[in-house]
Amino acid sequence: MTMLDAHTRDTDSPEVETLETTAARLDAAVAAISRLDPDSRAVAEEFALALDALSREALTTIVRALREDPRGKELLFDLVDDPAVRMLLGMHGIIRMPDPAATAEATAPAPAASARPVAFVSLESLLRGPSAAPTGACGTGASACGPEGCGCGGH
Repeated sequence: MTMLDAHTRDTDSPEVETLETTAARLDAAVAAISRLDPDSRAVAEEFALALDALSREALTTIVRALREDPRGKELLFDLVDDPAVRMLLGMHGIIRMPDPAATAEATAPAPAASARPVAFVSLESLLRGPSAAPTGACGTGASACGPEGCGCGGH
């Protein structure tokens, strides 16, 4: 069994988390970090943001390499159909995400409620709040825009 085979096991297996479960774990961890004392919170945030930056750099390199090869480009488009891949690449601003406000307005039968739908946002905006870094409407920092650019149009 290759390493890839180990990561592509049957998703009906009980030990495999769903995207919703993983997102809930992330939300719970971010909430727990916000309750830490200031020194511990600073360390936890720095760890999370450093790991996030490494992930962004690696994912950007992978996407660029895939886009340079016709077969890679085809594989990339297939991969982006997976909700977890789309969410991760969107969080890093590597692919364009639809504007959630425009989508909600287009599909709402009546004027949209005051609560706007949640977009795929950056880890930094989750940890430090939307005003922590220069961002566009998507919550992704301007420095996070990848080879596809950012779909929010805000930066």
